[in-house]
Amino acid sequence: MSKGFKKILSIVLAIILVSSCFSMGVSASTLRKLDLAFVIDTTGSMSDDIDEVKRNMRAYLGDLDESRMNYRVAVVDYRDFPERTGYSGDYPYCVQLNFTSNYESILEAINNLNLGNGGDVNETICSALIDGLSELSWRSDAGKAVILMGDAPALDPEPITGYTKDMAIKKLLYNDTAYEEDLHARTALFSGALSGVTSMQDTQRSRVTLFAIATSSYSVSGFDYLATGTGGTSYVAGDSADISDIIREIIDIIPDVVEEPTFWVRFRAFLLKVWWFISFQWGKIWPIDNK
Repeated sequence: MSKGFKKILSIVLAIILVSSCFSMGVSASTLRKLDLAFVIDTTGSMSDDIDEVKRNMRAYLGDLDESRMNYRVAVVDYRDFPERTGYSGDYPYCVQLNFTSNYESILEAINNLNLGNGGDVNETICSALIDGLSELSWRSDAGKAVILMGDAPALDPEPITGYTKDMAIKKLLYNDTAYEEDLHARTALFSGALSGVTSMQDTQRSRVTLFAIATSSYSVSGFDYLATGTGGTSYVAGDSADISDIIREIIDIIPDVVEEPTFWVRFRAFLLKVWWFISFQWGKIWPIDNK
């Protein structure tokens, strides 16, 4: 391949990508696919709240069935660093279940949740949202949502990881692991000019919308900050009996709030990867004639 042809091909793809930013959005139609992760505080004070979820998880799944969405559920729990609490059974987060649509696996993961210690008030929510969610197998063509439930605020910053709530929000907004590569590619070609134009499409393509349930007054402010920062909603459960009504309300509104990437948004992401390969990787594999 000649250097000139490679340059022309790269420019053509770049023009297509820029044009797509103005024409490719996210479908406002009914959500068809959903990846829903439950992120739950399992420290000692959460006993009644977790029992409420265990008693009613089958009803939540029934509501998801009635929505006619192609859904999958994951379960992540969090506590605190054992170095801080002095309790070996604690951990910053644990993926109890990766995404699945299997009823029994979901029910088993929820029913097997047990309690740790947690130490002082604040917990490792940011680790659960940043590292825990990164371990899940999100579908690129599905809407993405998290139901966060806890009674304590986030450690901000976390003493060991340095994670903050703002970092967690950024992770939720740009959950697609390819986003950093895409951003680097855009910046390299357009010196950052294109990234501002495309940021909305990228956010819509990969965003995880967080719905937060604060089960005590301690967690209300921080949970609201996380939820609103991702386009979600926060709720306050006066007691454990309120939790099921809140979760079922969240499931009911998810199709109207959570966005599903369209074919065109995903196709634009594919074109961007092709452009990146031609512009920066081709010459490493096939020698280029400098004519």
